[in-house]
Amino acid sequence: MKHRSWIKTMATSALLSPRAAFRKTNSSPPPLTTVASTSSSVTSIPLSMLATLTRLVQFLDENHLEEEGLYGKSGVGLERKEILRFCKIPGNLPDLSPYSPHSIASAVKEVGD
Repeated sequence: MKHRSWIKTMATSALLSPRAAFRKTNSSPPPLTTVASTSSSVTSIPLSMLATLTRLVQFLDENHLEEEGLYGKSGVGLERKEILRFCKIPGNLPDLSPYSPHSIASAVKEVGD
């Protein structure tokens, strides 16, 4: 799905540096703003999905940044499916602390498929 290629871009940058994926520097706008302003297909992406992805990545950044293989190891299938189900309901993201960080990262990567 070409209209969600920005998600893969964010996931790829998060693989390289999760903290940098949402960091704003003095000389540049936040990366999500840059992606939104340079992508011609952003209008087809629901704002609620962008907000949900932001919350997921921020949760991982704040709580599990030092986790080994965070975006490389697969998460628990049932947890990942449950997180993806919550992503489809605007504003209904539950407390993420009971979920494996690998499951959350797997859900972030899968949203772009």
